[in-house]
Amino acid sequence: TLSVTQQSATTGQITLQFNALISHIYQIQQRINNGTYAPIDTIASQSGLTTLTFNNLNTTSNQYCYRLMAFDLCAETSTVSDEICSTIITATALNNQNQVNWSNYNTVSPDLNNYSLYRNSFLLTTTTTNNYTDNNIKCGTKYCYQIVSTLSTLTSNGSPETSYSATVCATAISTNIPPAVKNLNSTISGNNIKLVWDIPSGINISSFQILRAEN
Repeated sequence: TLSVTQQSATTGQITLQFNALISHIYQIQQRINNGTYAPIDTIASQSGLTTLTFNNLNTTSNQYCYRLMAFDLCAETSTVSDEICSTIITATALNNQNQVNWSNYNTVSPDLNNYSLYRNSFLLTTTTTNNYTDNNIKCGTKYCYQIVSTLSTLTSNGSPETSYSATVCATAISTNIPPAVKNLNSTISGNNIKLVWDIPSGINISSFQILRAEN
């Protein structure tokens, strides 16, 4: 039973969780990108959900994969778990859209079911591709994205094993120039001046600035 969570896109921290048995010794193995597995830690005499945290990793550029070698002290046998890998995710603000990209899980394992893309903690879409263009945005608003990779391998309670990416954010931008205001009219009534104009169509305008000159 494995799950991987990348805690941050910048801190270089990954958390690995698995269910341990008291009669087993576990060797944690790691590989980077398409490299080979190497042991990085050994855990013994633990039972239940075990959490390990690995720091100082280059998680913005490298994909880290993990597996466990379990040793049964009584039967003197060993077995290797399924592997699970981290996910690299980026979010880039473009004109009137946010482009979200993430590393393709199929390059390291054939056990992917789908990706779930979350925006501000709400499910945005489920897909098998490794990119998404978010057009439903508002200029100046910050949006945060996370990918959850769901695998075909199952945990001990029957739920899919999962890999959680870090959360990355982008503030939406727009380089479109608003159209000019048309049909501006003024009406004087006593000491009051009423201004009326047509709101330009085809673009979201959050506010109008009114300027006044005297004489």
